[in-house]
Amino acid sequence: MTWFHFANCIALALGPVYITYKGSALAEYRAFSACLVGFFGYISTQLLKMILIAILFPLQDSEPFQQEFGRAVLFAVDIIGNYITLSRLSKGTPREVRVLAAALGWSAAEIALANGPTLFGALSLEFEWTYIQRALESNLIILFYISLTRANQIFMRKNNTPTEQSLVIALVFACVIVHFAVGYSRVLMGGLASLIVFTVGSLSLFVVSSIISRYAKVE
Repeated sequence: MTWFHFANCIALALGPVYITYKGSALAEYRAFSACLVGFFGYISTQLLKMILIAILFPLQDSEPFQQEFGRAVLFAVDIIGNYITLSRLSKGTPREVRVLAAALGWSAAEIALANGPTLFGALSLEFEWTYIQRALESNLIILFYISLTRANQIFMRKNNTPTEQSLVIALVFACVIVHFAVGYSRVLMGGLASLIVFTVGSLSLFVVSSIISRYAKVE
């Protein structure tokens, strides 16, 4: 039964990555290599963040609020890393394919390397909903990073109007707030509260980013 629970958590966490790839234009354009750019872009960014955390933020000696605030500040490294990763993709590929490839590769790396190891706890003899919650969060990670990558894609344009630029900056700032709120709610109230916050936040970001993307008419 424990193996069934473990397999269910892994399928719930990684299944959406496969479905998104196969069900979108990524499969049509054979953009697997572009997804790998996003995957390794995430790894490189996290290595840099680990160095910065060790040098600048002794988080283990801080209060929970200070810890999560420090992580929110360091999330700027993720934003820059995501921007650089997106800029590495071929400009000859349609915009939405570039956004999906960078976001999906980035999300897959976080799911596999950050959330994945925790799911091995599902092999324990005692059943816990925690692992189902973590697997569900993996689904939301995809929406979250699609929103962030869309914002970076629009920000790359050189002909943005002041309104479009303001909307993009506000969207990126909202991503930082959601990132902070999820971490802080997990510390204060547990996994279920953070899942609710992440669900509301990521869905809202996805809808708003879709609207801004259509309004900006990014080619």
